[in-house]
Amino acid sequence: MAEQLPDQLARIASGDGEAFARFYEEWFGFVLGQARRAVRGDDHAAADLTQEVFVKFIRRTPILDSSAAIGAWLKRAALTTAMDRAKGDRRRTARETSVGAAGVKPSIGGEHVEWLRSELASLDAEARDMLVQRFGLGRTLAQIGAVFGLSAGAVDGRIGRVIQILRHRAGEGSGDA
Repeated sequence: MAEQLPDQLARIASGDGEAFARFYEEWFGFVLGQARRAVRGDDHAAADLTQEVFVKFIRRTPILDSSAAIGAWLKRAALTTAMDRAKGDRRRTARETSVGAAGVKPSIGGEHVEWLRSELASLDAEARDMLVQRFGLGRTLAQIGAVFGLSAGAVDGRIGRVIQILRHRAGEGSGDA
């Protein structure tokens, strides 16, 4: 089978659905097992993680020469995907916690909307435009970066600083600070 593996992977990379179906059938149990270990037995999370690993595989099919190399690639993909998800979950929890700590409610009434409009108007045009792009239009950091000629990380940092300023001002205005 080692002689056929590079050919099978090349067919998968070129979009051969039958080649991928055979590969998926052969490696599904292995990837699911790796995913279960990575998420400590959560079957639903493991199934989602398994799907995500195979999607990554299809998008960037590695051309490797042995089953051992494929196994190592899939194992690493399952682990890094699980770590990325955990990191994203921690970030989301931190954001949600910090919003609650700042006293800003997810759903705001009329006076809060007016306050926010006033604060947005007081921001420089670039900061305001970044906030509108991110939260009003739902654009990704990379998309916003492309508009402003910045990296996604730079956009994230700038948006984060503006949000911190707005949170600080919200705390001052409400007497909750």
